[in-house]
Amino acid sequence: MQLAAHLGATVIGAASTPARREAALKYGADHVVDYTEPGWGHRVRELTGGRGVDLVLDTVGGPVFTHALSALAPFGRIVVAGMAGGVPLALDPATVLSFFYTPALNQSLRVFNLGLYFGLKPEAALSALQTLIGHVAAGTVTMPLGPRMPLSAAAEAHRLLEGRDTTGKIILRPWDDAR
Repeated sequence: MQLAAHLGATVIGAASTPARREAALKYGADHVVDYTEPGWGHRVRELTGGRGVDLVLDTVGGPVFTHALSALAPFGRIVVAGMAGGVPLALDPATVLSFFYTPALNQSLRVFNLGLYFGLKPEAALSALQTLIGHVAAGTVTMPLGPRMPLSAAAEAHRLLEGRDTTGKIILRPWDDAR
């Protein structure tokens, strides 16, 4: 989000809770929508004057994907990069066929797996990582940090992640257990 905003994109964040929507605004979103609300894809279209967005990065999966498709502009692309919602992506054949039979849209779907990217294209992945580190070093991109917890609280950290009860990266600190 921060990088897209830095590069001049209008960013519309989609998040499930008020705290996450507030965090999205803090880290570069121009607008936010609640993806648990029915029809949020139409809200995105309203925010773009009816056009839709050029890119959707879907890290949630499941039913969010279908609504995300409704937010795409002609020639837009949706990139699926996770399933944080715990529900695998289900592609309805009719949805796939709509990519072929709606020629004015010419939309595309991509799937991105970071682990495979590093495994199959290590030079490209390293270059992208070095670029990102440069943005972090320059302060263009910051890493939102969540709670810092002792390693012995790893189960609680997982509960927070699974319950979507935190924003930012949780830091587990093994040295806190030694005290």
